[in-house]
Amino acid sequence: MSSSQDSSQEGPNADFRDSLEGDGSISATGKEAKQGRGQGKCNWFLNNKKESVDLSPFGRVISDNSPHFSRYMGILARDANLIPIKYLKWEKVPDSCKLDVWDTLWGTIEFRPEQQPMIHVFKDVTMKNIEKLWRSFKSDLKKAYYKPFTGSKRRWQCGDSRVDPDQWRVLVEHWEKDEIAEQAKRNAENRSKQTLNHTSGTKSYARSKAQYNKKHGEDPDPIWFFQDKHTRRDEDRSWVNLVAEQKYAEMQEKLKELVEDECPDNLETRRRAYVEAMGPETNNSVRGEGLGVKPHQVPWIQMKAGSSNRLRGHDYVHLESQYVELQERYKHDQDHWRSELKAMEELLKHNQQEIEEMRQMLSRSSASHHPLHQQLPNPFHMSYYSPQMFHQMPYQARSVTPTGGLTGLLRGDAYPSATDFLESDQGTHGLE
Repeated sequence: MSSSQDSSQEGPNADFRDSLEGDGSISATGKEAKQGRGQGKCNWFLNNKKESVDLSPFGRVISDNSPHFSRYMGILARDANLIPIKYLKWEKVPDSCKLDVWDTLWGTIEFRPEQQPMIHVFKDVTMKNIEKLWRSFKSDLKKAYYKPFTGSKRRWQCGDSRVDPDQWRVLVEHWEKDEIAEQAKRNAENRSKQTLNHTSGTKSYARSKAQYNKKHGEDPDPIWFFQDKHTRRDEDRSWVNLVAEQKYAEMQEKLKELVEDECPDNLETRRRAYVEAMGPETNNSVRGEGLGVKPHQVPWIQMKAGSSNRLRGHDYVHLESQYVELQERYKHDQDHWRSELKAMEELLKHNQQEIEEMRQMLSRSSASHHPLHQQLPNPFHMSYYSPQMFHQMPYQARSVTPTGGLTGLLRGDAYPSATDFLESDQGTHGLE
């Protein structure tokens, strides 16, 4: 790796590493670990109250609660129930585990309507942060509980109570392979060549730039920002190392040349001087912009020739993974709403049955109490006829039923029809 590579796109996770001790774990000397500062208090999602956040154009949390969000991500990254450490690479972690982590994070944030288009960008950079924290956790465990005991039986016991013994054994077996040991040695050598360490601490670049913008009403120029993040917070603002100081001097020299060529000393010119001093970007990231920022998101940076095709491949893989994830979420939501719709249909059917039963009850009740219903005579009851009419009826009509009504008469027992009865002497005399 080139010496000009900025080794820390973001600040080291101090709260994350502090939590390795002070929790009853065993130190490398085999004694009870000395009580340190301990795990940073996480004030995120207190009392199940969702958090409101401000997002940068690149999807980073830049509001004042950003430190609490970072600590919360660290807690999730170290949760073996969510992301087991037995997986050797992040790519091997099942998608279901990653989705559980995202769903957990998603449930703690109250996104505003205008933030909806930024959620997919926020998810991408947040999951990259989770990956970084997960990898750092395993690296710190190795440094604390494996390397000091290489060749000893103690290496099979992890002193951190949060680590599952079976998962720790898988990691130790992996680290003991010859090819893995050689790779670890090369990685250590490459990290030692990273000379542009910053002094930002745990604060992200995105949040620092947002605070500058809020105070000054504009984005900081990259030359000033480089100086601010690579000098110590002492009285003299001394440089973090000689390489950073020399790189800043080169930026100033480039800026001077551009101004002498009658270029105005403005943000565009300073960006140009910064790019000429730092050189083109070679990876799928942008130095000085922070974790998760891609080259295509920063139009003024310069890419190394031949890198564009490789980066397009990275973008394709990223888009493909987003597509698969959207499909899974769509299927999950579709099944959920289908189940909800079925339950609502059954409830509606039940309510309709109850309404119909109530309507029938009201109809019967109304009919039995209607005044017309009580006043209308019943021609099939003997009270409808006077005694004279009743005695003038044929014997058959009177004796057909116990009530002496017209049932037998209408049935044709006495006469073929009611008309014959009415036309007879009995009917004529009786109805007068």
